[in-house]
Amino acid sequence: MSNKNARNEQTLYNGHVMTARYPMPFDKAFPGSFFFIRSEPSRGLRYSNDKTLYRKGREEEGFYAVDASDEARAICLMPEDLVVTVRQHKQNA
Repeated sequence: MSNKNARNEQTLYNGHVMTARYPMPFDKAFPGSFFFIRSEPSRGLRYSNDKTLYRKGREEEGFYAVDASDEARAICLMPEDLVVTVRQHKQNA
């Protein structure tokens, strides 16, 4: 496989295409971006088994995120918690 093809391959995380090469601190993710929780150092968790897709809240909402499939379910993360940002999986595509 050529280098050009290797660069165009998409990296998957829980079946979704990653938008960043590495996990990033929650406060660095853009408002409105979709993500999975990778680890929560604020709670002493080195690795999270949570497979829920979340959407980060707007800038003025602070460290708040909602479940992408059920907006009634929300979470709060600390700035140092690591997340993996992904593209939302499109229905009927």
